[in-house]
Amino acid sequence: MDPTHATLTRRQFLKAGAGAGLGGALALGMNLRPIASHARSLKVAGAKEFASVCPYCAVGCGTLI
Repeated sequence: MDPTHATLTRRQFLKAGAGAGLGGALALGMNLRPIASHARSLKVAGAKEFASVCPYCAVGCGTLI
């Protein structure tokens, strides 16, 4: 591998894109308050969290559902 060429992983690319997108939206004056107030009015607003185990592999990571 040539050390002059930097490698960019998919994860790094997505993190950079998400950060740039959110930063750009906030810099343009996007207000997130209406979105937050709408989220509080959803059907799941009074839902309770329960600890469970992810069923997709044998590792058994904990997840909140």
